[in-house]
Amino acid sequence: MDSLFIFIGLGIIAILTGVILFNPFVGLYVFTILLYLKPGIFGMLFAQLHLTRFIGILTFLVFLFQLRKKGALSFFEKPQSRLLLLFIFVLIASLLTSIWRSNTVLVTLNFFKVLAAYFLIINLVSTINRYRALIWSMIVSVLFIALASLHSYYLSGADIDGNRLFGAFRGSLFGDPNDLAMAFTMLIPFLYYDLFRKGSVVRKIIQIGIIGIFFWAFVMTQSRGG
Repeated sequence: MDSLFIFIGLGIIAILTGVILFNPFVGLYVFTILLYLKPGIFGMLFAQLHLTRFIGILTFLVFLFQLRKKGALSFFEKPQSRLLLLFIFVLIASLLTSIWRSNTVLVTLNFFKVLAAYFLIINLVSTINRYRALIWSMIVSVLFIALASLHSYYLSGADIDGNRLFGAFRGSLFGDPNDLAMAFTMLIPFLYYDLFRKGSVVRKIIQIGIIGIFFWAFVMTQSRGG
């Protein structure tokens, strides 16, 4: 059975690799979903495949290769990008006076993931449809976490962890209740804004339902920030 899962995982990687080589935005889309729903929550075998890291690095390399051919780079001319680079310079410079140097190095390295994601987003999210696709990948991922967390919470009798709602998947990006509340709060404005776009009544009802679930879930986290 283990070998079957590995075979399926390698098959998925092979298919995604082929698609990303032609369209790196697909890589950014899949990377976003995997960032929210870490493959490890589905079992140790998926964690060992390191899908998130592989997709992220592959997407970045394919995009850089395509940029080299086109000769167009959207990054340094933007004021916010230059300020971000200045922040990174300060972050690296802080290593010289850091009291807890190992932790500072870890924080700095983790921030480079944010820089890579920012770089890909401002260059690949070039249309309103791509923007909506990326936002909805986040919404659906967090909705899955919200429903799983609420199910686990009420199934346990809501009498563990001080009656606070924790993420159902402690190893995921939003396992902590405060981080979980932040994820819900961050996405509600996008759903609210999208309600005023022309569309069917059914779509609007679904969006209102998702907003309701997010409100319900982040109240149950008892997070003051949320």
